[in-house]
Amino acid sequence: MDRFADMINEKGFSGLDDTMLIYFRFWEENMDTLQLLKKTHLTGVIEDRLPQLIMGVALKTKFKGMDIDIETVLKQTDPAELYGAYYIWAGIWKLTMCWSEEQPPRPAAEMAALSCRIISNKE
Repeated sequence: MDRFADMINEKGFSGLDDTMLIYFRFWEENMDTLQLLKKTHLTGVIEDRLPQLIMGVALKTKFKGMDIDIETVLKQTDPAELYGAYYIWAGIWKLTMCWSEEQPPRPAAEMAALSCRIISNKE
């Protein structure tokens, strides 16, 4: 996920739209790796560590000025906000898995737009 964080830092964080576009471009560029993870049943490694991986990206990109350790962030975050984030992250990961099964997969820009519509609950 370091490369994903680097991509965010290179582009500059400016909101959900950009982040989702960078996310899907990252996986679009690494589709072979994602397919290999799926084929070898190792996607669970990412799933099991998803909150820590995402928090690591947030810290590396200094999302919302974060510059403290993950454990402190988790302790200071409202439980509803934290579990809401877990819910969204799990959904994005499942969406990523479904997208990777499409032949051919939709373009990253289209998936980013779809995911933003879903997350924002916009028609």
